[in-house]
Amino acid sequence: MNEVVFEAKNLKKHFFLRKSLKDTFQGKAAPVVHAVDDVSFTVKKGEIVGVVGESGCGKTTLGRVVLKLLEPTDGSIVVEGQDITKLSPEKMKPYRRKMQLVFQDPFESMNPRLDIYSIIAEPLRIQGLDKNEAEVEAKIRKTLEEVELKPADEYIYRYPHELSGGQRQRIAIARALVLDPEFIVADEPVSMLDVSIRGEVLNLMLRLAKEKQVSFIYITHDLATARHICDRIVVMYLGEAVEQCSADELVYSPLHPYTKALISAVLPPKPQKDGIKVILEGEVPNAANPPSGCRLHPRCPIAQKICTKESPKLKDVGNNHLVACHFAKK
Repeated sequence: MNEVVFEAKNLKKHFFLRKSLKDTFQGKAAPVVHAVDDVSFTVKKGEIVGVVGESGCGKTTLGRVVLKLLEPTDGSIVVEGQDITKLSPEKMKPYRRKMQLVFQDPFESMNPRLDIYSIIAEPLRIQGLDKNEAEVEAKIRKTLEEVELKPADEYIYRYPHELSGGQRQRIAIARALVLDPEFIVADEPVSMLDVSIRGEVLNLMLRLAKEKQVSFIYITHDLATARHICDRIVVMYLGEAVEQCSADELVYSPLHPYTKALISAVLPPKPQKDGIKVILEGEVPNAANPPSGCRLHPRCPIAQKICTKESPKLKDVGNNHLVACHFAKK
């Protein structure tokens, strides 16, 4: 699991908003939303990398930039050693086979007028891999079995409304898997499913990573599920990556105050004993006007003067544990 299949280098995505009439007359610059700011990470073959954080921290935007569904403002995207950042849509087409997306909502991400056969066959047709219909059907049946929808005959000609939420999400994974991609961006794939079904879908992702060596970028706000399936976790706050390390080390030895607050917000097994230890005060700042210095400092319980002026850089404090905090140490 040493081969790097994906690398993000200093990725940025800024959205430029329209100026108000007042700002125009006053000569002010147009406000800029810093959705993703200088994020770097790698994904190895067969690895599951989690991206976690509060709503609005830039997780989904990062996933869309990674797949070039949104063009990055700056930085580079490298797939299997090839920089694809500046590639045109025509030259990107072969790389679309290598990178796929599983949407959050299994109820809205499928065309209700298409049967399951047509839904899974659509990526093959777009890529021009549908020349032999017998091979297409065989590939679809095999993919359905790989996502544990057996026998395939029971599902292949049904429509989305005839399936449960868990079955639909398996179809969504099958649609991404049918092209044999190198990595899949899974954007909160279990957040809309019943708790009883979540474990099945997560275990399916684990099995695909282990047996088929498919890599995943798993976007979630749920640290519990990230701890269950991820090899490494990237913690984001207000568009920035503030901590990166193995899943176990992040949960048991968090260093950044924001990570500690996220973990404290998850109810412990014995609430009366452990309780919530770290609470961040105030609200998440506006991404169009982020605080100077460390972006967490208005809410951070250990912030000092330097935090208001200097933005901490992501640094390795040992054992590939990266953290962006002036006072974080092992």
